[in-house]
Amino acid sequence: MTVLDTHLRDTGFPLSWFLRMAKNLTLSPTEMSADAHLAQHVERLARTAPHVLEDIGFVRDKNASSPVRTIWRRGTMTVTITTGDPVVTVGDE
Repeated sequence: MTVLDTHLRDTGFPLSWFLRMAKNLTLSPTEMSADAHLAQHVERLARTAPHVLEDIGFVRDKNASSPVRTIWRRGTMTVTITTGDPVVTVGDE
């Protein structure tokens, strides 16, 4: 009976299913730092909805911006959005 119990533990529903889903639902790869994970989400947000950057605390730097480049700052984080062929750069000052 021990072999069967071990088999069910490793392959049975719902434990094995739950363990597989928990492994797949991690927020980020373990090698990705929290800063890199945040930068990835800010970049995605800047590409899809740049107007929301202001809602999460970014301020448009009017002096550094130009007609083809918009620069947003929040603390040491800078987001640069280039128009035309959209390019988004996220980095620290």
